[in-house]
Amino acid sequence: MTRRTFFLLASISFVLALAAVTPWAVPSLRLDREVAAQVKRVTGLTLASEGDATLTLLPVPRITLPDVTLRAANGERMIFARQLRADVDLLAFFGSRRIAIAEATFVAPAVRLRPLTSPDLWPDLQQRLNDTSARLTPTRLTLLRGQLLDDDDNDVADDIDLVAKWSPRDDDLDFHGRARWRGEIVDFRAINIQPRSLAAGQSSPAFVSVSSRLLSASLLGTIETIESLRTRGRYSLKSPSLSDAVVWLDKPLPLTAQIGSFALSGDGDLSLRGGSIPSATIELGRNPLEGALVLRIEGDRPALSATVAADTLDLDRLLQPLTPVRSSWGSWSREAFTPMLDSAGIDIRLSANAARLGALTFEGVAAGIMMNAGRIEVSVGRAALGQGTLKGRLIMTQAQAAPGIAAPGIAAPGIDVKLTGSFDQIEAGDVINEVFANRRITGVAQGQLALESSGRSFATLANELGGKLTLNLRQGEIAGLDLAEIAKRVQARPLSTAMEWRGGRTNFEQIGFGLTIANGVGEITDATMNAPGLRGSLGGRIDIADRQFSLRGVVTAPTTAMPGKGFPLGITGTWDSPSIAPDIQALIERSSVTGPLFAVPADRRPRGPARIEAIKAQ
Repeated sequence: MTRRTFFLLASISFVLALAAVTPWAVPSLRLDREVAAQVKRVTGLTLASEGDATLTLLPVPRITLPDVTLRAANGERMIFARQLRADVDLLAFFGSRRIAIAEATFVAPAVRLRPLTSPDLWPDLQQRLNDTSARLTPTRLTLLRGQLLDDDDNDVADDIDLVAKWSPRDDDLDFHGRARWRGEIVDFRAINIQPRSLAAGQSSPAFVSVSSRLLSASLLGTIETIESLRTRGRYSLKSPSLSDAVVWLDKPLPLTAQIGSFALSGDGDLSLRGGSIPSATIELGRNPLEGALVLRIEGDRPALSATVAADTLDLDRLLQPLTPVRSSWGSWSREAFTPMLDSAGIDIRLSANAARLGALTFEGVAAGIMMNAGRIEVSVGRAALGQGTLKGRLIMTQAQAAPGIAAPGIAAPGIDVKLTGSFDQIEAGDVINEVFANRRITGVAQGQLALESSGRSFATLANELGGKLTLNLRQGEIAGLDLAEIAKRVQARPLSTAMEWRGGRTNFEQIGFGLTIANGVGEITDATMNAPGLRGSLGGRIDIADRQFSLRGVVTAPTTAMPGKGFPLGITGTWDSPSIAPDIQALIERSSVTGPLFAVPADRRPRGPARIEAIKAQ
C-alpha cells in the first residue's frame, strides 16, 4: 500500500467516524413513528415529540427525540420529558428490519402521580405481560433528574435518578435509584422481581429496600399480589429518631414523641390493608422487646394491636411527656398539651421483668395502653417495688367543647384527665428520695388516690385539680429530728428548745393523713402521728397550682395536759425548697421570761365564765 493510498483510506475513515458520532437531524416522521409504535406496542401509551429526531451511529446507534409527551389511553398526560434517548438493538433491526429499542433514557422527565395510581394501569400492563408472543423491549430504562408531580403540578419528589433492567427471558427485574422527598435524599432498590409471574397471579421473590437519613425499611421475601401489595417475608424497619421520622412522613402517630432510636424486625405478612408479624424483635432506644404485632388499616387510620415482653425497660425517656411538665422558671408549664388522641388506634399489652424509673426499679410489670375514639387509657395492672406492689389507671379523653368554643380566637377544648391508683407495702424512703432527692422520711407506705382535672396544659391541669389522697406510713423514721426529746424539753424550756431543735432521729409507729383537693389546693385532714414518747398532728394546705406548702404541725409528749402546748413546727415555702422551722412567735408567748411581755393587761382579761373558757382553750 502506497503512502497516498494509506492517507486516503485514513481520511475516509475519519470522515465516516465523524459522521457516525455526529447527530444528524432527520426531518422525516419515520423515526418518530417507529419509536412511537414500539412504545405503544409495549406500554399502550401514546408518544408525541415536538421536534425533529436526531440519529447517531456511534458509540451505539441512538435516536434522540426532544420534548416528548407520553399519554395514557384516555388522553391524560402521564410523562413529559425534555429528551428521550432510544438506543437501537442492531441484531433485532437486521433480523426484523424494524427498529427495536434496547435502552430508553428520559432526561428531565416530569411524571404525574395520578395516572400511575389509576386502577386501569395494572390490568392493562398485566395483559401485555401475559402476552408471551410479544417481544417486550426495551430491557433497560433510565430516568435522569426527574420529577413526580401531583394533580396541581406541584413537586411530590424531585432529583429522581432511576435505572431499571429487565430480562424478559428470565423474567427478572432489578432497579435502583434515588430521589429527594420532603427535603431528604431517599435511596431505593429492588431485585429479583418477576413481573410476568405477578401478572399471572403467582408470587414473585423480592428484595426491596428504601433508606434515608431518618428512616430505612426492607423486605426479603415475596410479593404475593400487586392489587393489595401483599407481601410476605422478613421485614426490617430502623430509625435513629422515630419522632423525627414521623414528622418527616407527616403521619402523626401517638406516643412517638417519646421514642428516639427505633428498630423492628421479624417474619410476617403485610399488605395495604394491614397484616401481622407474629414474632417481632423491637428496640426502643436501649429497650429490647419481643412479641406479636397485628396492624389493621381502617380507612386512613391505622390500628395496632401488640403483645410484647421485655427483660428490662428504661422508662425515663419513654415516659417523658409530650410537652415539658415545668417551665424554665420552675412553675407548671403553660405550653399547650395536645396528645394526638384520634391519629391511630392502639392496644398494647406490655410485660417486663424489670422497669427502671430514675433510681426506682419495678419488677413484674404488667401494663397496657389503649387508644381509640378520642380516649387514651394507660393502666398498670401490677408492679412490684421492693416488697410492695402498686397499680393504677390514667384515662385521658378529649374534652367536650362548650357552646361557642370553636369561634375564632377561642382556644379549642383540652383534655379531661382521671387518675386512680393504690399502693401497699411500698418503702417510702425510696420514693421520697427519687422525688425530693432526700431520705429524711422512711417507712412502709400504703395509700390510695383518685384525682381528676381538665385543661390544655400542665398549669391548667394543676389549677383545676380535684380529688382525694390518703396515705399511711408504718414503722418508719424521721432523720434530723428527735421529736420525742423536743416534746419533752419544750414544756420546761420553750425558747432554748427552739434554738436547739435539730439533730437526732425519730422512730414512729404510724403516720396517717388525708388530702382533699379542690381547684388545685389540697387541705390536710385527719393527720396524726403515733410514736414512742410523743403524739403529733398536722394541718394546713398544699397549694398544688403554685407548688407551695403552708402547713403547721404540733408534737407533744403523752403526759402533756394540754396538747396544744407542744412544740409547734411550720412547713412553708416551695416544693423545691421547703422550709421547716419552729413557730417562734408561739414559743415566745409561752416562755416564762418573755411571755409576760405579751400578756393581756389585767383590766382587759376576761372574767367569770368567759375566763374559764379561755383557760380551757389554751
